Amino acid sequence: MKVRIAALFLTLIFLAVIAASQNSIVTTVAPPPDVLTTQTNAAIALTAYKSWMEARLTELYANDATLEYLKTRKQFGVAIGSFQALQHRMVDMVISGEQAKSMAGLACAKVDAATDPVERKRIVSAAKIKIADACRHVAQEAIQLHGGMGMSDELNIGHYFKRISAINIQFGDPAFHVLRYAQMDAAA
Repeated sequence: MKVRIAALFLTLIFLAVIAASQNSIVTTVAPPPDVLTTQTNAAIALTAYKSWMEARLTELYANDATLEYLKTRKQFGVAIGSFQALQHRMVDMVISGEQAKSMAGLACAKVDAATDPVERKRIVSAAKIKIADACRHVAQEAIQLHGGMGMSDELNIGHYFKRISAINIQFGDPAFHVLRYAQMDAAA
């Protein structure tokens, strides 16, 4: 129930961000190159935001489902959730989700506010890198904490991982954005 409410809330936020970005982009019959760059950066920023949303949903599902799994799964006569190493891995998942959330908010705010196209590209690339890494981290940890069951079709975590993997390569994978960021940094 908690995951469904969060999904609805995040979907509404995503639609509001799309509407705000579409209102701020000027379109003409033959848009000038800087408008195309703005549209591309807005699309990448929205994809980064969408990646964060997917990570947030994965985090919510992973935290609830994984916590329940760790409480019920017994190993050596005790619940595996009592092992400190597994507790620390779950905390790392939460931290990654929060960092991605902050980076997504920063990127969406700065794409419209930045007037310099190069600065916009830098912000968008930095956000895409951080959010993609956080998404992958959250999904991989959830699968690891579930063991072999994490990739089975019976659990949603495997489906979230596949979806995040597809979103992370949309508009350039993290390696592309690291190179893009480095090139802009060297040119500056």
